[in-house]
Amino acid sequence: MMHVLLNWLNRRQTSKETQRMFESLLSLAWIVEAKDPYTGGHLWRVSQLAHTVALADKWTHEDRAAVTAWGVFT
Repeated sequence: MMHVLLNWLNRRQTSKETQRMFESLLSLAWIVEAKDPYTGGHLWRVSQLAHTVALADKWTHEDRAAVTAWGVFT
């Protein structure tokens, strides 16, 4: 999933600083999630659900990538 998010950032022509910040936030979110077995897998499930709904609703590739990315931070 991380490669999808990074590709989305690259296509949006974000700065390297923004990309590094996003990677850091994603890494931190995964670390926090890994410490709690109750919520383990939440990031993945929410992102996949968001992607599946966007795909079924025929969103553009870029919009699906964006909603998948933001699903990680919910």
